[in-house]
Amino acid sequence: MLIALLDETDVGRTVAREAVAQSQGHHDLVIPVTAFSESIVALYRRSRRDGQCAEAALVALGRLVDVTRDIASRAAQLRATRQIKLPDALILATAMHVAADQILTLDRRWRGVDLRVRLLEP
Repeated sequence: MLIALLDETDVGRTVAREAVAQSQGHHDLVIPVTAFSESIVALYRRSRRDGQCAEAALVALGRLVDVTRDIASRAAQLRATRQIKLPDALILATAMHVAADQILTLDRRWRGVDLRVRLLEP
């Protein structure tokens, strides 16, 4: 979802922006450091300045949450029971750890992983 938010050409950008704007009025946005890192890769490929601007935008948007041992353990448990890649498992485990009200995503593979997953449709 963060990648779509930062990429002007992403088909999910509009729905991601709307979901974030809607959520900001009612929820604190929590950004797992793994999602933060993954979402700025393409912008750093473009230029250092673009990457730094994206970092600043994300930091202004929400609170970054580091990976802890508990989060890493929960991610491993998710991976042991489901076909989930490690970056996705870390994001989901972080949301579970902070007791997020909702987990915003454009990734259909997250459907059914947790009741708080809110699948955004472009």
